[in-house]
Amino acid sequence: MTRARAGFTLIELIIVLVVLSGMLAIITPALGSLNVAESDDADRLKRILAATQSRTRDEGRTIEVTIAPQEQRIWWRAARWDSTATLVLAETTELRASRERVVFRFDPLGRSWGDSLIVASAGMVSVVSIEPATGRPIRSTVIAGGVK
Repeated sequence: MTRARAGFTLIELIIVLVVLSGMLAIITPALGSLNVAESDDADRLKRILAATQSRTRDEGRTIEVTIAPQEQRIWWRAARWDSTATLVLAETTELRASRERVVFRFDPLGRSWGDSLIVASAGMVSVVSIEPATGRPIRSTVIAGGVK
C-alpha cells in the first residue's frame, strides 16, 4: 500500500523557511546600506571640515578649505603649507554650488565661515555648511527620498 504524495511534509516546509530566513538575514544589511554610501558623502565632507577646524585650533593658525564641486577636488591652505586631494564620492553623488569654488575658513579663535555645498544623490539632497552661531560644520538634509 503506497500512498501518493500530494504535498510537502511539515519538516520540509520548516527547512525551507529556515533556509529562506537565513538568506534574508544575509541580504537585509546589504539592502539597507544602499543609500548609506550616498548620505555618507555629505557626512564625510562634514567630518573633513570638522577635522580641519580641530587642526586649526591645535596648530594655532588659520586654515582655508576650497572645494571645486565640478572637479571633485579639495585644497587646504595655511600659512606655510598647502595640500590637495581628489574627493572620492559614490557614482550617483553630485556636488553643486552657487559658485565655481566653495570656500570654508577656520581660524584658531574658533571663528569659522564659508559657503554652502549641496550634496545630491539619487536618495537625498543635503547641504554642508557652517553653523553661524557656533562656527561648526553641519549637514542638513533638505530632501529625502529622491531627487526629480
